[in-house]
Amino acid sequence: MSLILSSFKQGLKYAPHVLKDLSIYFAGYFFVFSFIVLWLFKFLSSADTFSPNILHTALLAIASLFTAFIVPYYAFKYSKGSVPKFWDFIRDNIWPLIFAYIKAFFVVLLFLILLILPGIYKGIRFSFLTETVLFDKKASKSMLKQADSNTRGYFWQIILFLIVSGIFGFILKMILKTTSVFLGSHMFIIWINLILAFYIQCFVLLWKTHFFFEIKNKKGEEISC
Repeated sequence: MSLILSSFKQGLKYAPHVLKDLSIYFAGYFFVFSFIVLWLFKFLSSADTFSPNILHTALLAIASLFTAFIVPYYAFKYSKGSVPKFWDFIRDNIWPLIFAYIKAFFVVLLFLILLILPGIYKGIRFSFLTETVLFDKKASKSMLKQADSNTRGYFWQIILFLIVSGIFGFILKMILKTTSVFLGSHMFIIWINLILAFYIQCFVLLWKTHFFFEIKNKKGEEISC
């Protein structure tokens, strides 16, 4: 539990810096794009067919494709030191990350087909696959084996982290949803709700990144960008 709390504190400490750069280089463009999409769907759909919840989910899923690189990049920059140029970082990591996730998908799928619980177990062992590809540059193993190794000895703490961070994000998003019900279904309110949900999602990712850093530090293992 101590690692979960210390990584949460690290996330809070660096959140102003990371989220500031996230806002400058990505969030502003994403918010304009999301506003246009929401407005178009609101304009073109009838009141009965307009579904902001589905749009929220789709837009946040699109955002996660970009923030999966941006948040860890700035988390490392502000907490660990120098980093390569951002687009060099993307170029060097995007294809290894895609291939690693394709391999992980088929491995987990195979275990799920054999038995459900082994598939879930294997999925949890790959919890740090993104962080492993991005920051375990000196690993001599394959990325899947290294991701599995990074969770060794911390399996139950990782499960606890997934539960705690999931509850944390769920409660905050439910508060937003409840608030929006009282404020009404005006398109601007829906858009503000999306913006706040976006930052909640990004903070949880920042928290997870620092949780990975804390585990690697506890093991006495180096990370590099």
